[in-house]
Amino acid sequence: MSVASRASQRGVALLTAIILVALATVLAVAIAFHTAMTARRGASSFTVEQGLQFGGGAEIIAAYALVQDARSAGGRSPGPQTDHEGDIWTQPFPPTEVAPGITFEAVLTDESGKFNLNTLANIDPNNGGADPESLGILEKLLTLLGMETRWAGVIADYVDRDTQQSTNGAEDGVYTSLRPPHRTPNAPITSVSELMAMPGFGRENYLKLLPHVTALPPEERRINVCFATGALLDALDSQFASSLNRTYVDMDPKAFAELKASSCPQMIDTLVGTNRPADRNQQLRARVADQSTYFRLHTWVTIGTTRFALYSLMERKGTVVRVVNRTFGTE
Repeated sequence: MSVASRASQRGVALLTAIILVALATVLAVAIAFHTAMTARRGASSFTVEQGLQFGGGAEIIAAYALVQDARSAGGRSPGPQTDHEGDIWTQPFPPTEVAPGITFEAVLTDESGKFNLNTLANIDPNNGGADPESLGILEKLLTLLGMETRWAGVIADYVDRDTQQSTNGAEDGVYTSLRPPHRTPNAPITSVSELMAMPGFGRENYLKLLPHVTALPPEERRINVCFATGALLDALDSQFASSLNRTYVDMDPKAFAELKASSCPQMIDTLVGTNRPADRNQQLRARVADQSTYFRLHTWVTIGTTRFALYSLMERKGTVVRVVNRTFGTE
């Protein structure tokens, strides 16, 4: 065999060895990557499961606090049967290390003191359009907040059952022209964040309206005045009066908080005691209360570098508390 032939064979062998080493390296890296990702997915799944368990524990604690509040026989100001900002359940649970590397915090807030956007849909089964009374309240609220009243019609068309576009509203003809196109739900919303899906509404309007509104079952029409904002109270009053009243919205925030803390049940009598026809006062009285049925539990669990957020909508009827829905990452 010639020298050139032997050199050629050595070159082929060397090339084969290099290729085999490269293949082995690629295979080893792939195995290591797959193993690491499997471990990472397992750790993430375990972390999520831990967060869910802590969230479930928070719901149990919140339910216990609400039941104890309902059973309280007295010693509460301004009244034993009133839900207000001084109740014990309103106190936040501060960030607390419940296990090594695991921090837990939670806060329970009232939802019955807000305007329920789902009441914009008429509850009459023979009328799938908007409810005029609720529409009027929202229009007054938007005016007091310095927002365009046309948004009331847009939101009403979003949740009512018919497909007839109201004045300044938006139905399928508007939404199907968007990119991507979609149809109007024509059904109750489950989160106020759905307002962001409405064309042109925007984050600025969303943040401005958020403290005053909620998304509850359509039949939940009464608003707890002890938690209502000044703008919402004035919108309620104005809907059943002849002019746009500004009794509370311009009040000093500290004075307004002190008023609600000391005499929020009497605020109902103040609202319905104005000089208006008896039937209008009766309609207003049907929209206000000093007790709450729905509450929102915000739970945050930090496990290592992972932060888990759970939002639970809770309903209390008598001494029975149940979770209506849960959302993750957004209310």
